Amino acid sequence: MASEQVTATDRPTSGEGLKYAQVIGLCTIIVAVAMACNVAFNHRIGIVADLGLVIATVFVALRVRSADFLATFWAPAIAWFISVITVGQFAKNSGGSWKVQQAFLLVYGLGSHFLWILGTTVVAVVIHYFRGRTT
Repeated sequence: MASEQVTATDRPTSGEGLKYAQVIGLCTIIVAVAMACNVAFNHRIGIVADLGLVIATVFVALRVRSADFLATFWAPAIAWFISVITVGQFAKNSGGSWKVQQAFLLVYGLGSHFLWILGTTVVAVVIHYFRGRTT
């Protein structure tokens, strides 16, 4: 009779929690809604969208499956990028052709909020570290 060998990949992972695509999707939806509220009232991308990014990242980092936790490292940047190129289109832009306005919006939207994007990524790493210590 052959002995059965158990490897690290055979270890059961928690089936409960958000999967990779759900993390990206949910984070993007939360950021897009926050950005839409910000643009609707201020006509620009501001602190409400940034706080929405923090809330979304913390929410998905606390609810993601351990096997799919790397999604939380990518989710802030992807969610912000998708939100800027969709909802951010309604923010006020001044001057230039349509192409110039779109390029400015993308560069400005990513460049002026990069500290928030990097900060939320660090928050996801810290949450991952503490979740790993408690299990």
